[in-house]
Amino acid sequence: MCLTVEEFIEKEEIPQEFLQEIREKIRQYFPDCPIVEELFTDPESDHMTQVLIFNIRSSEDVNTAYDTYKSFENDWWLVHMDEYGWKMCIRLEFGN
Repeated sequence: MCLTVEEFIEKEEIPQEFLQEIREKIRQYFPDCPIVEELFTDPESDHMTQVLIFNIRSSEDVNTAYDTYKSFENDWWLVHMDEYGWKMCIRLEFGN
Protein backbone atom coordinates (compact mmCIF):
# COMPACT_ATOMS: atom_id res chain seq x y z
CA MET A 1 0.00 0.00 0.00
CA CYS A 2 1.38 3.38 -0.99
CA LEU A 3 0.96 6.08 1.63
CA THR A 4 0.86 9.85 1.41
CA VAL A 5 3.72 11.82 2.97
CA GLU A 6 1.53 12.65 5.97
CA GLU A 7 0.43 9.04 6.44
CA PHE A 8 4.05 7.85 6.21
CA ILE A 9 5.19 10.35 8.84
CA GLU A 10 2.41 9.25 11.16
CA LYS A 11 2.95 5.52 10.55
CA GLU A 12 6.71 5.76 11.11
CA GLU A 13 6.20 8.04 14.14
CA ILE A 14 8.64 10.66 12.92
CA PRO A 15 8.30 13.65 15.25
CA GLN A 16 7.19 16.91 13.62
CA GLU A 17 9.91 18.66 15.62
CA PHE A 18 12.58 16.56 13.91
CA LEU A 19 11.11 17.24 10.47
CA GLN A 20 11.00 20.95 11.22
CA GLU A 21 14.63 20.86 12.35
CA ILE A 22 15.61 19.19 9.06
CA ARG A 23 13.79 21.90 7.09
CA GLU A 24 15.45 24.65 9.12
CA LYS A 25 18.92 23.16 8.73
CA ILE A 26 18.46 22.74 4.98
CA ARG A 27 17.35 26.41 4.82
CA GLN A 28 20.56 27.48 6.60
CA TYR A 29 22.62 25.93 3.81
CA PHE A 30 20.22 26.46 0.89
CA PRO A 31 18.20 29.58 1.77
CA ASP A 32 16.85 30.22 -1.73
CA CYS A 33 16.19 26.67 -2.89
CA PRO A 34 12.76 25.06 -2.86
CA ILE A 35 12.51 21.90 -0.78
CA VAL A 36 10.06 19.31 -2.06
CA GLU A 37 9.06 16.42 0.18
CA GLU A 38 7.87 13.24 -1.48
CA LEU A 39 7.79 9.52 -0.94
CA PHE A 40 9.87 7.11 -2.96
CA THR A 41 8.53 3.58 -3.21
CA ASP A 42 11.10 0.95 -4.08
CA PRO A 43 9.50 -1.00 -6.95
CA GLU A 44 11.88 -3.90 -6.43
CA SER A 45 11.10 -4.32 -2.74
CA ASP A 46 8.90 -7.22 -1.71
CA HIS A 47 7.26 -4.99 0.87
CA MET A 48 6.94 -1.79 -1.21
CA THR A 49 9.42 -0.03 1.06
CA GLN A 50 8.91 3.72 1.18
CA VAL A 51 11.38 6.48 2.06
CA LEU A 52 10.66 10.16 2.67
CA ILE A 53 12.79 12.28 0.35
CA PHE A 54 13.69 15.92 0.85
CA ASN A 55 14.58 17.20 -2.63
CA ILE A 56 16.62 20.39 -2.54
CA ARG A 57 16.03 22.02 -5.93
CA SER A 58 19.14 24.00 -6.65
CA SER A 59 19.79 26.35 -9.54
CA GLU A 60 23.35 26.95 -8.34
CA ASP A 61 26.44 25.70 -10.11
CA VAL A 62 26.64 21.94 -9.58
CA ASN A 63 30.04 22.05 -7.86
CA THR A 64 28.99 24.87 -5.54
CA ALA A 65 25.72 23.14 -4.62
CA TYR A 66 27.51 19.84 -4.06
CA ASP A 67 30.09 21.48 -1.79
CA THR A 68 27.29 23.13 0.18
CA TYR A 69 25.46 19.82 0.45
CA LYS A 70 28.60 18.06 1.69
CA SER A 71 28.99 20.75 4.36
CA PHE A 72 25.36 20.26 5.43
CA GLU A 73 25.84 16.50 5.46
CA ASN A 74 29.06 16.59 7.48
CA ASP A 75 28.03 19.40 9.86
CA TRP A 76 24.54 18.17 10.70
CA TRP A 77 22.88 15.34 8.77
CA LEU A 78 25.39 12.55 9.47
CA VAL A 79 25.20 13.32 13.18
CA HIS A 80 21.39 13.21 13.25
CA MET A 81 20.49 10.62 10.65
CA ASP A 82 20.69 7.78 13.18
CA GLU A 83 17.45 9.05 14.67
CA TYR A 84 15.27 8.46 11.58
CA GLY A 85 17.68 8.62 8.66
CA TRP A 86 16.94 5.11 7.45
CA LYS A 87 13.38 6.32 6.77
CA MET A 88 14.41 9.38 4.79
CA CYS A 89 16.87 10.77 2.31
CA ILE A 90 18.05 14.29 1.51
CA ARG A 91 19.20 14.89 -2.04
CA LEU A 92 20.00 17.59 -4.54
CA GLU A 93 18.12 18.19 -7.76
CA PHE A 94 19.32 20.55 -10.44
CA GLY A 95 17.49 22.69 -12.94
CA ASN A 96 15.06 25.55 -12.93
